[in-house]
Amino acid sequence: MKSYRGLRAYLVIEITESTVINAKIQPGEYVEAEGVIDAYPFGTLRLLHTTRISPADYSEYWKDYRTLALSKSELEGGLISDTIYAGYELERAITYSLLTAPFVVGTNWLDGFTLSGFNGLEGSKNVMLSLWEALRYIHSLLPWEMQLRRDKWAEIEDDGLLGGVDFRFTRPSRAGPLYYVPHNKTLLESKVPVPKWALKTFEKKEATFLTPRAWIRPEDEAALLAETPFVLTEPVSYERNRELEELVPNLIVTVMLAREKLGTLNPWELKDYGKKFESFLTKNRREYGELFDALTLSGKVFNANLRYRLGARLLGSMARLEGRLSKPLITDLIGIYQELTDLWVNELPEKEKLRLIREYERYVGSDRLAGRHLGSSPTWRRRGRTAQFREKST
Repeated sequence: MKSYRGLRAYLVIEITESTVINAKIQPGEYVEAEGVIDAYPFGTLRLLHTTRISPADYSEYWKDYRTLALSKSELEGGLISDTIYAGYELERAITYSLLTAPFVVGTNWLDGFTLSGFNGLEGSKNVMLSLWEALRYIHSLLPWEMQLRRDKWAEIEDDGLLGGVDFRFTRPSRAGPLYYVPHNKTLLESKVPVPKWALKTFEKKEATFLTPRAWIRPEDEAALLAETPFVLTEPVSYERNRELEELVPNLIVTVMLAREKLGTLNPWELKDYGKKFESFLTKNRREYGELFDALTLSGKVFNANLRYRLGARLLGSMARLEGRLSKPLITDLIGIYQELTDLWVNELPEKEKLRLIREYERYVGSDRLAGRHLGSSPTWRRRGRTAQFREKST
C-alpha cells in the first residue's frame, strides 16, 4: 500500500449468513475463500460472493506457480554467487541453508538448518561483520512471513487510497520455512548468537539460523548444532543484486517445491553415506591424531554421533538442490566436511589445542580399551521397525 504508484486490482469478499467459516481461523491470518466472482467487473475491483472461508497454508500458495521455479544452475550460479563473494564451499552452504534440511528418521530435529561462521586465527572482527552483513542482506529480501521474529503482528497503514482503513496481519502458523539472522551485531559476541526467545527454536531446528560468531570454540552450541560450522580468515563481500531482488518470489517457489519433493530421509538411504563417513573419521584420526580424537569427544564440534546426523541433514539439503540423492553428492559432502576439519585444526589457537588434548588424555586415561572404543565408528541399530543411530563408546 505504501508503494502505491498506480492502478491495482482489489477483491471485496462478501460474507453472508450462508457463508461457512472454519472455526479454526485466527484473526489476521491467511485464508482461502471459495465462492463466485460477480459477473460484472467494476474497473480493477472484483466482488466475491463467498460460500466458504477456511485456514490456508502459506507455503501452498507458492506451489501454484511451479512453472516459475528456478533451475539448479540459476539458483547456484546466477544468483547467490553473483551476490555473495566468498569461498566456493561457503557460497554453496548458503544455498543449501536456504533450501533447509529434510527430517531424518531417528532424530528429534525438525527441518531447519544452521550455518555458523567463526573467526580464524588471522581473522579480525570485520570478518564476522562482513559475513553478518551479507547474510542480513539475503534475509532482508525474504517476506515478513518467512522471517523468524519475536513480534507476531504486522500492520499495513492505508495511505488514503481506501479511506484510512488499517490492516493488521498475524504471522501464519503454517508459514513453511522460517529464517533468522542476528538482528544486531552485539549478538555475535554471545556464546549462542541467538536471542533468548529463539533458543528453543534453535535447539529444535524449527527454523534456519544463519549465525556468525565472533570467537572459535569447539564446545559452542553454534558449532555443535551447525550443519556447516565454517571458520573464516578473509572477509566476505556482497553487493546488491537487482536480479536476485526481482526473483525472490521465484526463489521461494523453488524452496517450497524442493521441500515438498524431498521431505524425509530414511536410514536405508544413508548406507553409502555411513561408509564414507567412517572412512572420513579414519583418515583424519590417522592424519591429525589425538587432536582430532579430542574434537570428536562428546560436546565437541566433530563429535562423531552428532556430526553424522548433522551430515545426513546436509546431504538432504544438497539432494534438494540436485533433485535427488546420489553417490556423487556423498563425495561432495565429505569434501565439505574435510575442508571444515582442516580449517578447525589449523585455525584453533595453540592454547586451545593443548587444552583439548589434555582433556582427551584425561578422558581416555590409561585404559587402552576405552581408547579403542572411543575410536570406533558409528553404527545403526534396529529397534523393531525403527532404525536408530548410536555411537559406540564406553
